[in-house]
Amino acid sequence: MDYLVHGGDWMTRGVMALPRGSLLLIEHGRGMQLELWDGQLWITQEGDERDHVLGPGTKFRLGRDGILLANALKGAQLTFTAAVPAHYAERIVLTLAGSAPRVLYERSRERGGWLAGIGHRIARYWTNLRGPYSQPTTAPSP
Repeated sequence: MDYLVHGGDWMTRGVMALPRGSLLLIEHGRGMQLELWDGQLWITQEGDERDHVLGPGTKFRLGRDGILLANALKGAQLTFTAAVPAHYAERIVLTLAGSAPRVLYERSRERGGWLAGIGHRIARYWTNLRGPYSQPTTAPSP
């Protein structure tokens, strides 16, 4: 997958096209965000009784671990973002209409193993812990 650093805090995958009828499966991707630029996606997530239909310009954040399925009701273009540069999902699989499933990402293939993923999460936690309390420095008013 090709990734770009977005704002120094998020990893973003370039825009991906999903033809009508394509299926995207994300395993244990809590915290990831899908942003739909064009088309229409039907999303269902393990443990959530609601289904979601996304239209152009909408975002969906995975609020829990488990399996998420996204089906392209119309040809769609979407972007993935994640708060950590590695180990953000267990696995991401794309099945284009009429073809075999293709694994786009698998955590077990990630360089550095599971320990590297913990390092990224600790760094992110530490940054968030300290960040909200920082105050910008301003010059005193005359």
